[in-house]
Amino acid sequence: MTTLYTDPLVRLSRRPSAVPKDATHRGTARNRFCADTIEVGLHVHDGIIRSAGWQGEACVVCEAGANLMVDALVGHTLEEVDRVRARFDAALGGVGAGPEAVLVGLADHPSRHSCARLCLDAVDLARSKRTATRGPRTPTDTTSVDDAWAAVQRFRAAGDDVAVATLVDVVGSSPCPLGSHMVVSSTGAFWGAVSGGCVESAVVQASLEMMSDGAGPVLRSFQISNSQAGSVGLPCGGRVDIHIGPAPGDRALRSYAARGRGLGRVLDLDSGRTRLEPVDGTLARREGRRFIEPLAARPRLLLVGGTHIAQQLEQLASTVGYETVVIEPRPGFAGPGRFHGTVVDARPEVVLPELIGPDTAVVMLTHDHQIDDPGLTVALASDAFFVGALGSRKTQKARLERLGAAGVPAASLARLRGPVGLAIGAKGAGEIALSILSEVVAVRRRAEPRGVGTVVLAAGSSRRAGPRNKLLHPIDGQPMVRRVVTAVLEATLGPCIIVLGHEADRVRAALVDLPVQFVVNPDHHAGMGTSISTGIEAIAAHEVGAAFVVLGDMPWMTAEALRTLASHHTRATQHLVVVPVAGTGQQKRRGNPVLWPARYFDALRALRGDTGGKGILARAPGVVLEVAIDDPGVLHDVDVLEATPSEVAEAG
Repeated sequence: MTTLYTDPLVRLSRRPSAVPKDATHRGTARNRFCADTIEVGLHVHDGIIRSAGWQGEACVVCEAGANLMVDALVGHTLEEVDRVRARFDAALGGVGAGPEAVLVGLADHPSRHSCARLCLDAVDLARSKRTATRGPRTPTDTTSVDDAWAAVQRFRAAGDDVAVATLVDVVGSSPCPLGSHMVVSSTGAFWGAVSGGCVESAVVQASLEMMSDGAGPVLRSFQISNSQAGSVGLPCGGRVDIHIGPAPGDRALRSYAARGRGLGRVLDLDSGRTRLEPVDGTLARREGRRFIEPLAARPRLLLVGGTHIAQQLEQLASTVGYETVVIEPRPGFAGPGRFHGTVVDARPEVVLPELIGPDTAVVMLTHDHQIDDPGLTVALASDAFFVGALGSRKTQKARLERLGAAGVPAASLARLRGPVGLAIGAKGAGEIALSILSEVVAVRRRAEPRGVGTVVLAAGSSRRAGPRNKLLHPIDGQPMVRRVVTAVLEATLGPCIIVLGHEADRVRAALVDLPVQFVVNPDHHAGMGTSISTGIEAIAAHEVGAAFVVLGDMPWMTAEALRTLASHHTRATQHLVVVPVAGTGQQKRRGNPVLWPARYFDALRALRGDTGGKGILARAPGVVLEVAIDDPGVLHDVDVLEATPSEVAEAG
């Protein structure tokens, strides 16, 4: 944006002006897509403009254009406004001489051209002695439209030219996903969004200019630093790239409507052209100089049970683009007028196989295990991206026990989200529906879980091991804690946090050359809980999706065991606590380290005393994914230094 606010333009904008008190002609023009308003006053005598001035709330470009207009019109007739407009247009096109040359720098910023011309629009109104713009014609109703291509058809049916803007790249943050659309009518009406509101006005204006000029597709970048943001109207900072082009023809629209057939709209970002091609996946993405927008079917939400919560969910899901299907074998819950969309009167286990696909979420809402359980057995064996069930933690525990006894594999049970819904303290059907839909959207948008970090607890005083610090005791020629941290680093996970406390300097010295981050727990004497809290606080700053809590006195834990555990943190199981299980027969038991999803970080931060995370797991049945590890090292720590490595390895 370095060419937007040039010094000459800024100086010109700051020149004071005022509407003549004896003005004979007045006109006010308002930019339709921002708050800029210019009122022009002219004193005309014997057909000549004797004086002119303006006032209003407007941006730098509007103000500079108004001052240029005042200079250009005084001493001339009203008919010469068209000649002034031609000079403005030439300068905005990049060719200018004389005073209007100050506008040449705006040639690369078409979204600001309407600002530069706003003063002339006000003069046109003054010329006809009108004080405001004409009211718009009856607007095209797009309130019920939930698809860009349907919006194109709605505007086109009203006789409008139509442009489509597509979000094709984002640098920084954006509330809109790649592939978001705005559909702009030649009347200035529009549907959709490509940002949180910062660039919509600019996109509409650029689209109108493209349609007015008859130009082909263009790729516009809207980029601004945070320090400039307030002055140019793009308050979020960062950059978004928007492809703006004529709307596809009716034949192409018919092809776009045939969703779910493996086709996609592919934009060539160099030429601006679009083509229909076979593509993979369901989410829009940029690949080099091409933008690929799969024309996939809308994500589907299958609701088993025609309850009040299902009614609320159906309404909410439609606002975020989900197709909802209610499955209800009980006629009283599926009666006419209860739902707006599709209702299937059948047992869930019968119809789910035909309805489920990889972009499908299934939620059980009946509270009747005779209906829910058979449906869950089918859903958990499918490729649905989300399977959830309503109910309390007690209900969830009983549900898992029933399904497990019925032969549902443990790996499938680990996919079941229950109690379904994000923990927002929801009460009532509407809020519960909101919590459920929020979790569904979160899982779908998080196509892959974020990385895994590690917290190594090395703060304890090891009182049971005698007077020496057991973490510094040599194991196979290196300090015990170094052996543990080396295994963590060999597992090639994410960031590694070492929590120090007792003899912090000595422990740090044993690890100082390793790529780790140190934090000190000043309350380490109060128990392991405070060290876990300190470590989780540090690892959370790295925005990982999960974190191992590794005990510094488990020197026979291997990198391979860590990698195996981390591999079970997947899209389907990223909400579960991953725990190793080793041993045979009666000696089989849970071990360490435990992999904690980020959803439990707040609970881990609150730990005190020496109980660790066992209490958290006890309060959340069904959230543990047990992973068999053929390695006794996950079971054994070192309590006393008299035990040799071979003795500990052979124990159990």
